[in-house]
Amino acid sequence: MSDIKPSLPTDSAERKAVPLARGLLDYFPAALAEVARLSKAGNDKHNPGQEMHHARGKSTDHADCILRHLADRGTVDPDDGIRHSVKVAWRALALLQEELEAAGEAPLARAARLPEAKPIAVRRAFVASEYIPAGVVVAVADPLVETPVGPAMAPEPPAPPRSRAGRTTDQAYEALKAARQAVGLTPTPPPPSPFCHGGPFCACFRHGGQ
Repeated sequence: MSDIKPSLPTDSAERKAVPLARGLLDYFPAALAEVARLSKAGNDKHNPGQEMHHARGKSTDHADCILRHLADRGTVDPDDGIRHSVKVAWRALALLQEELEAAGEAPLARAARLPEAKPIAVRRAFVASEYIPAGVVVAVADPLVETPVGPAMAPEPPAPPRSRAGRTTDQAYEALKAARQAVGLTPTPPPPSPFCHGGPFCACFRHGGQ
């Protein structure tokens, strides 16, 4: 059973202690109407063509917005013709609602819509010059790569280069060394190619891509 309290008390005596009409609507009818008008305008702006809802992920800096609009209280926002004091009230209600929800003192508001989860950014990386085994992923803060986490995200190690005969270069080198020994030549490996870097994945003839 959930520990989150309902929005309104279920006990009859407790409900009487929350007079929504006499303690809210009758106190601030015009102010609440302006807040409702702002909700409609915001929905038309951020969620055009959709049923009215509070898209929670689109603007969350309520405290900063409250102070910004409070500084312009008593004036009208020229962008939409709505008073800054209305926006103070809207942001204060949003801040309180989300605070109550976070504390477990209220369920998620009926018109609230939480943002969808975004895929974790994953970088196809290698560590210490060796490729990560297939299926291992590394989650990093990389805004340039957004790939959903899943199996086999890390690249497979490259296959060793092959000769024209289809043999890998280390097999070809071993065959050449055996042939040199067979005719009495010193099995000294040939010098590395100009592209040799001596690393674990060097593909030159001497290192055989190993």
